[in-house]
Amino acid sequence: MPLVLEFLSGSIQGEKRFDGKLVRIGRDPQGEVAFDFQKDPAVSFNHAVIESANGRYELRDLGSTNGTLVNGKKISRHFLEEGDLVAFGLAGPQVKVCLGEGLSVSAERAGATKILVLDRPKLRLEVVRGQGEGKKFAFELSPGRVVRLGRERNNDVAFFEPPSPVVSRYHAELTKSGEGLFLEDVGSTNGTFLNGKKVSGRTAVKNGDRIALGNNGPELAVGLEMPVPPAPGKPPVKKKPVLVLSIAGGALAVLVILLIALFSSGETEKADGASSASVEENGSLKDEDFAFVQRRVKELSHALGEDSSKVKPSFISVVIEQIHHTEKMGDIPILLGKGPLYLPEAQRALKKKKLPPELAYLAFIESKFNPVAKSPSGAVGLWQFMIPTARDFGLKVDLQRKIDERTDPVKATMAAAEYLNFLIRDRGSAFKAIASYNTGQGSVSRASRKVEDYLSHGDYFYLSQKGFIPQETRDYVPRFLAAAILYTDPERFGFSQ
Repeated sequence: MPLVLEFLSGSIQGEKRFDGKLVRIGRDPQGEVAFDFQKDPAVSFNHAVIESANGRYELRDLGSTNGTLVNGKKISRHFLEEGDLVAFGLAGPQVKVCLGEGLSVSAERAGATKILVLDRPKLRLEVVRGQGEGKKFAFELSPGRVVRLGRERNNDVAFFEPPSPVVSRYHAELTKSGEGLFLEDVGSTNGTFLNGKKVSGRTAVKNGDRIALGNNGPELAVGLEMPVPPAPGKPPVKKKPVLVLSIAGGALAVLVILLIALFSSGETEKADGASSASVEENGSLKDEDFAFVQRRVKELSHALGEDSSKVKPSFISVVIEQIHHTEKMGDIPILLGKGPLYLPEAQRALKKKKLPPELAYLAFIESKFNPVAKSPSGAVGLWQFMIPTARDFGLKVDLQRKIDERTDPVKATMAAAEYLNFLIRDRGSAFKAIASYNTGQGSVSRASRKVEDYLSHGDYFYLSQKGFIPQETRDYVPRFLAAAILYTDPERFGFSQ
């Protein structure tokens, strides 16, 4: 039974068939699935492996930094089933599992079955003038996807060989948000132009538009394939893949095309019986909701001592996607139900250290308010301490004597306040401290050293925008902000405490 992986996002595109007994997955170029180390930083060097045994395929995480998820849940081992969605890191590349002889897309042999995916937005960029003329790029526009354009090699569209004198190191960004694609200049020297007009702020992009990086810089033609939204007042149509079955038999070929469209209900029920009011089924927010989230993010940033003027629309889009993700995972009832049990104690501990009480929402992001939660990497408790860090901040851990104060919510919360106090003092920023809590103390420090003008551009927003910190960490701060917004304004999203 062959295994086919359909790559939905990340540096690998299309579908691949595997007939061997072992599929090694990671950034190791010797592996059967080798992701690009720059474009997929959430993937570990040796991330996971799929092994065939007794007619089944078993997926195993190899102690990766960001974990392996199947259908949204972290796993250590899992027997793959038809249609499973596997993510290598929460914000990492995703694949869909196809099992069986009839599911390979290969056209090399007769009788192959082909799966065509409908309604998946795609972006195609072609350099039509200037440096790199003729080069073509293609991207799948997953929710919150940011396509970066600039002179540095780690941009998605990079003009680095030779370095362009017109294009800035990090020049502009294209961001998928809701049902649209938006262009934004990110502080370039020579400006970004859309159809000859210099852009300022967040500007919508459509099929056929021309983007110029600098007044006389490279020009790119936009090819945009977006799904058609449902008509107002009608329930959205959920389309299944088109299944094309070809059977070769001499000069005769039989082609059968099956298309099934199922109408989903117009209202999604939540776990607590409430239904979403503002969060629409197609995953987009209304304009007034975007403005509301933007206002709340700036308020929270200010409360945490960050410069709220540096909050860009592309960052708001990521926060909105994290709101959708929290809702999709069914975690909002947990946040609202357990929050009153754990947040007050955490806020009191933080206030004693003269820290912003908003940092208490990290407990939800880390453990979903589970005092005995344990991660695949060995982090334990409400605040997910590893043993060395727990001991450094006063928690007793002696597994042989069955002593583990990481599972004591009161003691662990006090230790977390101490740890956050240390991180904020060391990093000089609440957001950089939050990022360090996720990725480790050294990662953010190393990222800061990559910045040439640290006094002007050493803040979290710059490090995140330029991709100096891992993708999972770039999503971690927005996930924290999403939790704070959902908890303080649940009615806005159709929930009540």
